[in-house]
Amino acid sequence: MLEFIGAYLDCLTATAILLQQHILTLVNLISVVMDSPQTSARTCLQLLGHMSTTSFVVKHVRRHTRCLQAWLRTAKIPHRYSLNRRLTMPRRVKDSLTWWTQPKNVCSGVPFQQNSNHDNHDRRFPTRRGGTSMQQCDPRLLVPSGIQP
Repeated sequence: MLEFIGAYLDCLTATAILLQQHILTLVNLISVVMDSPQTSARTCLQLLGHMSTTSFVVKHVRRHTRCLQAWLRTAKIPHRYSLNRRLTMPRRVKDSLTWWTQPKNVCSGVPFQQNSNHDNHDRRFPTRRGGTSMQQCDPRLLVPSGIQP
């Protein structure tokens, strides 16, 4: 395994896995938030920051940060100097954080290359390195949609 920018890169399984230290930081921040009736705005923002930095190494991160993010947006933190303000986190927000404490969710990793809609890059731009020749390219891909040749 190779450690690179906050993740372990496992070349044998072709996956990126979150660093153990990052997982421990997340779990510690979540336990602070869950165990106390009120939490500082600073701690909530730190937790949200740590959660969002995992977006390329943990699956479904955006879905599981939305509840905390939406609540923080409505928590009315007026100035940056009021980060020590104590906030009472609703039960539904605390419940949404339990996903992060499950090892199967956070420790499973993601494949190096994920399939996306942009995998057809070489078909659309056949003259680039690794692309197909113009004779093999589907001519409909080269014509803007709605225009008949």
